[in-house]
Amino acid sequence: MKRYSLLILIIGLFLFLISQLIPNAVIRGVTLDIREILLQISATLISIGVLAGIYLLFGQEPTIALLNDLIAMQGSAKRLHDLGVAAIAASRNEFDVNQIHTCIENGQQVFIASRNFSAIKYTRVKDLFKTILANPKKSVKIIISNNSQSLSLLKEYQAKLPANARPRFLVKTHPMVPCGMYGTEKEVYATFNLNSASGDESPALHCIKTGEKPLYNTFRREFEELWNNGQELTT
Repeated sequence: MKRYSLLILIIGLFLFLISQLIPNAVIRGVTLDIREILLQISATLISIGVLAGIYLLFGQEPTIALLNDLIAMQGSAKRLHDLGVAAIAASRNEFDVNQIHTCIENGQQVFIASRNFSAIKYTRVKDLFKTILANPKKSVKIIISNNSQSLSLLKEYQAKLPANARPRFLVKTHPMVPCGMYGTEKEVYATFNLNSASGDESPALHCIKTGEKPLYNTFRREFEELWNNGQELTT
């Protein structure tokens, strides 16, 4: 292992570079985060190469200390994986908006929770909903704070939809929306709404519906609770 430490390190760095260039893939409506997979592999190889190099340079004790730290990090990563957490961001802005839109567009049952949902003012978002609703099997549910400044825009957009799409674009209001959500039946981007920050500036998770107790279920259950207790927005 010692003699191959430099080679392993180089391969790890090469995979890291590839991970920054290769796009993610969408299989059967689910985004496959190839970039993240390659990043994890490269991190493992780089870690092995660095550990072998440290052992050669400094001996056993520093190597063991670093190895213990890596094991602790790996344990945390496994717990997140078991919960179906694909990614964590300090703010929702760190997520690729194109990836979020792809998630929504590929879903059958789109659900959105937002304090304000100011994104409805953008033509791109309106066109995204039109694309989704063009499929008669798809629907969009939006729960929004009842004091949102975007309510009039949502009413206007809903009223202009074709008659066959309008019943599948449903909007309700609620006095308090504690977390933001952009999700489908398979995945969700969830935001912890902070009083001191906007939704885009608040911490966020990307959760996949996988495993025995995925965190996805928790957020989906929260949305259904808000929806069932919300008030229908009338045009």
